[in-house]
Amino acid sequence: MKKKLSWGDALMLMLLAAVTAGSIAFLMSYQNFNSRLANLKIKETQYAKFDQVIENVRQHFVGDYDDKALMDGAMKGYIDALGDKWSHYLTPEENALVQEDFKNQYAGVGMKASLEPKTNIMIVTDVYVGSPAEKAGIRKLDEILKINGKSIALDNEEIVNEMRGKAGTTVELEWKRADSKQTFKAKLVRENVTVQAVKSEMLGGSVGLVTISNFDDGVDKQFKKEVNSLIKSGAKALIFDVRFNSGGSTSSMIPALDMLLPKVKVFSMRDKSGQGQDYMSDASEIKLPMAVIVNQYSISAAEYFAAVLQEYGKADIVGTKTTGKCYAQELINLPDGSGIYLSTKKFLTPKGVNLAETGVTPDYKIDISDEEMERFSMLTKAQDVQLQKAYSVVVSKIS
Repeated sequence: MKKKLSWGDALMLMLLAAVTAGSIAFLMSYQNFNSRLANLKIKETQYAKFDQVIENVRQHFVGDYDDKALMDGAMKGYIDALGDKWSHYLTPEENALVQEDFKNQYAGVGMKASLEPKTNIMIVTDVYVGSPAEKAGIRKLDEILKINGKSIALDNEEIVNEMRGKAGTTVELEWKRADSKQTFKAKLVRENVTVQAVKSEMLGGSVGLVTISNFDDGVDKQFKKEVNSLIKSGAKALIFDVRFNSGGSTSSMIPALDMLLPKVKVFSMRDKSGQGQDYMSDASEIKLPMAVIVNQYSISAAEYFAAVLQEYGKADIVGTKTTGKCYAQELINLPDGSGIYLSTKKFLTPKGVNLAETGVTPDYKIDISDEEMERFSMLTKAQDVQLQKAYSVVVSKIS
């Protein structure tokens, strides 16, 4: 016979449960409080040191200084000390210009330059047709030496800040031809520039060539338009040239890949805690022989674009090993208009490959000589050995 609990026993059990739950909640709150208190003490110590530095400067520094410039410098130093070459603090002025860049529309001299990871030299990676930079004689792979007569420790943000400005204003540049001692100097007048990041043309043998200079905002629409135009013109094979492509956003790269792939996983991204998202393409795909041309200046989204097509066997990769970047950056806007361009996620290929440092290894490794690299922007298609190899690869697969 089962024994029933009396009202007194039941009440006692409920009281014990309440006391236990309350004790656990109190213990957790106490531990959380202690943890926050410890963090607060650490922050107080750090900020006290910072306050001491500021106070000593105010009391003892004999020169003139600007408080805002000092704070911007402190923020830059803080982010730079992360040791991540892809993360940067942006002043309000720099932040505004970078956001213009993401839209592929700005007022400037009509060229792109990127920090060469191995040498920390700013190298011109693209010069737009009809731009002030082209008219001045600037070419791909030229090295930027001075801006407005001043030699500066260049990084991407400084280049953007100095090159951009209001249409009609001038900027003086001094640059060096790659692998030579020849230098040039000119005053360039800034103009409103709309970047045509995707260009296409038909080659002989029914092969379509698509050149993509970046994957910034709007490139997915340009990509779709140019690819469809080539197919409508009778293209039976496609070559995608992402050499000197400076990367961009997943919102442009993923739709571009979606056009080319069946229903598969296209992209994987993970945050600091390991949480993330996988992106799928739809079932519609373009079924043509494809090749992607890459080089050591293919960065981020550009090398990922090549890696995914390589993994799924959709395209052969031709050229030289890519940069090897695996972090995705987020532009975090701050209340005063400044921002932090911060590496907040890691991305992996569908097969889980991290491209960090290794980059994409071509199926056909084709080097370009130093002389050819020096005058790359002036090479004819017949002289471009990487393009010629990509061409022969896809032509051999046209049925």
